[in-house]
This record gives sequence, structure tokens and C-alpha cells, in this order.
Amino acid sequence: MAIRFVFNFAFRYSKKEGITELKLEKFATPILAIGTTWQALTSSTKWFDGVGIQDALGASYIIAPHGEGRLSYIRARELDGMRPVTARGGERFITVVAADRKGELYRLEFTFDKEYVSYKLTREEVDTPELVLAILPKGVVATIQKDGELKIFVPCATERLIADRTISTDEPFFAWGNIVVLVRGGNAWKITVA
Repeated sequence: MAIRFVFNFAFRYSKKEGITELKLEKFATPILAIGTTWQALTSSTKWFDGVGIQDALGASYIIAPHGEGRLSYIRARELDGMRPVTARGGERFITVVAADRKGELYRLEFTFDKEYVSYKLTREEVDTPELVLAILPKGVVATIQKDGELKIFVPCATERLIADRTISTDEPFFAWGNIVVLVRGGNAWKITVA
């Protein structure tokens, strides 16, 4: 039985630049194998959690790994002239906090179709570069964008907004496997929706 771990990382060498997928497979002994390689301008790409933002002479592209052995380059004109501060990517969903030339911060949420060809964009001005966001492996996204509101959605499908006056944007909030966890007062709380 093979256990497969896939790591994506950027590398650069003399005449070529690119992104290579490494696969750690465990048979009788662990074996590190080289997977697919894609060309990329690694020197002009900022890497974040699950996504890369590339600035190619002023034109912005999102580099989105998805599925096994798949990677998409998506032209994102909305990021042109902006400086990405933080970003996080998941299955068919990427959120970016970027600063414009005046220093104003914006959160841009890209929701992609199944083939990563087109996307729906939500853009909103924010006060902080922090992302209070959990993306589960199943594709479910949970986020706290405003104090007292928990938003749970599946990209291109259902969305549910839950009012809870105890939830705030300054509490650590993350995914742990298929569970959304909130840290409050030194305790970890599992978030479930009834």
C-alpha cells in the first residue's frame, strides 16, 4: 500500500525556472520522486499558503495548484498595480489581501469554475491584512469577515451566514483536517453548525 504526500515547491537553476511537484511515496522504504514540472517566473512570484501571485512586467497572474499533478495560471487583472500582502488558496477558492498604491487594503476573493478558466470576484476594503479563514480539504470555506458573523460556503454553490455575537475577527481560526477550530481563552473549540 502506498502513502502519497505531495509537496509543491519552487526551484531555480541556470537556464530554466519553474515549479516542480515532489512526491514522497512510502512502499517498503520512503521514496522521493519528482513529479510534474511547470515553467514559472519564480523570481517574480510571491508564495503564500496554497497559492502564488506572479507579477510579470505589471501583469498579475494567480498560480493555483489543484488536484494531483494540476496547476493553473490565471490572469488576474484586478491585482494589477496592487501589492499582495497575504493570500490563501483552496479547492476552487483563493482569497488575497492586497494594498493599492495609496496603501488602502482590499480583500479579493476569487471563486473559480471547475476547470479554473473563469472566476467570480468579490472585492471589499478591509482594515487589516489578517485572514480569519479556514479552508477544509472537502472544499468548504469558513470565514469571519466582520465581528459577529460567521460565513460558511462552498465555492460556486451554497452559502450560509450565521450571526453569533461572540465571534470576532481577532480570534485565531483555522482548519484542522475536516474540522474548523476556534481558539478562545487558551482553549480550542470545534465549530459545528446545526
